[in-house]
Amino acid sequence: MEHNNKTNEPQKTSALVVKPRIESLPSLQLSPMDFLKAFSPVKCLKQMQKINTPVKCAKAAELPTLVDIKLKYGDDYLVGYFQLWIDNLEDFVGQSENTRLTSAQLEEITTLCLDSRGYLNIADVNIVFTNLKKTITGNVTGQKIVKAFEDYDAKRAAQFFEDSLKSHDKSDPYERRNKPSLFKQLLRK
Repeated sequence: MEHNNKTNEPQKTSALVVKPRIESLPSLQLSPMDFLKAFSPVKCLKQMQKINTPVKCAKAAELPTLVDIKLKYGDDYLVGYFQLWIDNLEDFVGQSENTRLTSAQLEEITTLCLDSRGYLNIADVNIVFTNLKKTITGNVTGQKIVKAFEDYDAKRAAQFFEDSLKSHDKSDPYERRNKPSLFKQLLRK
């Protein structure tokens, strides 16, 4: 975007100006407290029951991603929000006060789970924690939470790969018939 040299304000150009995602999502126009009320773990569990696969999560474009939350409210807010989910999980399994995760452990778990997964949205997080509630035995530990996110990521990647193969298979059948498969091409070499 060009800037006016005198005022250093953006000048209108013929190019399309796209608003950043965090300005266009209604859910990110909420105050930090209203966001917590709207997207508490309990509310998400109730409201997102039909968004129960990674593909459905990806199609839920109106839901904020972890990066969106971080950009809008800040890193500390995102860490606190994620820790709210962990606290909810500990409450769910009835973990006693003296065996709950410490703040240092919570920070480390949050870092391990969120640093490379900013693309996940709240529905994805809801699926991971809902699956943990259904399968966890014993106390909540950092390893169980991190493993749950790693497993979900692997399942998500596999599902997207399968879907891309299916969409490829739906391409023009004439084109596929006249092109040797990659496997056949490799056999010829």
